[in-house]
Amino acid sequence: MAVDTPAKIAVVGAGPTGLEAALYARYLGYEVELFERGEVAAAFRQSAHLRMFAPWRECVTPLGIASLANQDASWRPAADGDYLTYGEFSERYLLPLARCDLLTDCVRERTEVVGLGRETLLKGDYLQDERRIDVSFRLLVREADGGERIEPADVVLDCSGVGRSPNWLGNGGVPAIGEQATRDRIDYGVPDILGAGREKFADKQTLVVGSGYGAAAAVTQLAKLAASAPNTRITWAVRRGDESAGGPIVEIADDPLPARAALARAANELARQPGGVVDYYPATKIEAVDGTGLSGRFAVEFSGRHPGHAEFDRIVACVGRRPDRVLWSEMQLLECPATGAPLPMAELLRREQATPTLETATFRRNLAQALLNPEPDFYVLGAKSYGRRGDYLLGHGQDQIRSLFTIIGDRENLDLYAMHKPH
Repeated sequence: MAVDTPAKIAVVGAGPTGLEAALYARYLGYEVELFERGEVAAAFRQSAHLRMFAPWRECVTPLGIASLANQDASWRPAADGDYLTYGEFSERYLLPLARCDLLTDCVRERTEVVGLGRETLLKGDYLQDERRIDVSFRLLVREADGGERIEPADVVLDCSGVGRSPNWLGNGGVPAIGEQATRDRIDYGVPDILGAGREKFADKQTLVVGSGYGAAAAVTQLAKLAASAPNTRITWAVRRGDESAGGPIVEIADDPLPARAALARAANELARQPGGVVDYYPATKIEAVDGTGLSGRFAVEFSGRHPGHAEFDRIVACVGRRPDRVLWSEMQLLECPATGAPLPMAELLRREQATPTLETATFRRNLAQALLNPEPDFYVLGAKSYGRRGDYLLGHGQDQIRSLFTIIGDRENLDLYAMHKPH
């Protein structure tokens, strides 16, 4: 809905989408409070060792570049085609952006939003009724010292991502027997196998679970480690079979991201290599994980095409992530039953996957409509808006921000990125 300045926009999550959304809002003259439960770009910094699939030019915005250049005359962007690691990108772009003049006074690190509602209203009041627009939001925020307070807002942007909510290893998507008891010892995501975590994996037996690019990265890094630590062994378990895909990683035809395509090919080649360092288990599920033995190893029970038991020193679970939907539990929001994402966005993504919209203006209008939900002035942006899908890129969040503010600013042609694009 259109919201005139002055108005207060609360942004939840200081990752790349939250920072860019807050910057866009500040340029337009809105008051902004940006709440981050940890530190700015925490998820990116945890994956600092991994290289990004997209080049610099596709990860930054003209608005962000202009802000940094105006802030510090000595600041220089990376080359357009450079592929940075997540750590390099955080240090070179995200952290300076959080410290720029427009954002430094509104970023609230170590301040968690633990509850969200509307003043005097409950979830069921005024069901899909525009009368909810006139009632301000109430955000319960908690400081690092445990102190709590209520923050009001006119608009709320949930950009909190999916980093806090990994999926489960077990068959059917539920926890494997014993997984919850050993969860703190399992690596959910891709650890720094070739760097800080080397000693944990060198000459060890590691189970990698998953069929996405995270699993591909883990397997290829472990294979590189095996070249210098020859007793390193990898078992790669994937829930689905690969009869139609040609390997554990589905390779995208004419993938526009060469680095992603190269990773998929390399991982698939390792899986298909007979007698190599990777034992590939397609169509195999995890039934139980026991890490309580005196040896400190994991005892794992498999079912499916490779049933039985085996022991491993490490488990790397690259099984995807899901949105934490607690924040919107008091919001009138429709959810996709398959992905857990807001339903209008999920439906748009399915349509675009089947029949992409070729005309840019039409796509942006469709995207703006997909950001709307029955709760007025509440929006979900970034990776969280994709739910369990694993195909989110930073450029998608930038498209969402641009489209969203055509609604909030009530100007269909509003485009600050185009206005600040170098000529």
